[in-house]
Amino acid sequence: MNTLIVIASYENPQYLVYFFNDKSPFWTTGENDVDVVLINNGSTSTEYFNTLKNYENRIMVDYKPNYGRELAAFSFAETKYDKYDRYMFLQHDIQFLKTPWLKPFREKFESSSKCGAVGFKVRAVRSNPEDAKHFPTGLSGHECDDLLHKLIGKDAKLDKFCAGSMLYTSRKVLDHLRQYGGIYHVKTPESTPGFNMTAEHHTMFTTERLFGSMIENLGYEILEASGILMNGYEDR
Repeated sequence: MNTLIVIASYENPQYLVYFFNDKSPFWTTGENDVDVVLINNGSTSTEYFNTLKNYENRIMVDYKPNYGRELAAFSFAETKYDKYDRYMFLQHDIQFLKTPWLKPFREKFESSSKCGAVGFKVRAVRSNPEDAKHFPTGLSGHECDDLLHKLIGKDAKLDKFCAGSMLYTSRKVLDHLRQYGGIYHVKTPESTPGFNMTAEHHTMFTTERLFGSMIENLGYEILEASGILMNGYEDR
């Protein structure tokens, strides 16, 4: 069983130092046969590149243009690096404080034959947005509703989502998602709330919740991680 950890990264070299320094809890995964790929989403700063050079002997580094944000980086990675059994998708600002941190994700994934992904549940209901509880972004999720209707149809499940900034899944599930039509290109207008740059193109994981929601709409369970201690979240 081999696992690819995918880290979406853009600028902010301090996050690289946290992830990859020799004493970082990141390296104590509790799993064997693990590779790490950092997807640089078009960083341009000299400080970022100089910092990254310190760690390139321990990780794979790949580059893509600056569009689609971290979720396009996930899509890019799972498409290019498609020979792994399991995948752990992370944003670069995640900080694990308890080790081993990856093993609990695998154990939870394998606890149910119906599990499609392990992450953190969020709730976003169009009819009652004030009741939405989110980790980690606090967004309403309505943009995810719209895309699920577009990709799946009127019967799409809209009430449960899973934050795409930390999600563990398998090659089998990703291949199923691809067959279902998960790789879908949309153009996000500049006027879309939350986007203050030029129009961006996204593929597959168009919002933080669309990734998990697409998996759930295939009939899989989304299970919550347990035994995890990290910045912003503590499981007891």
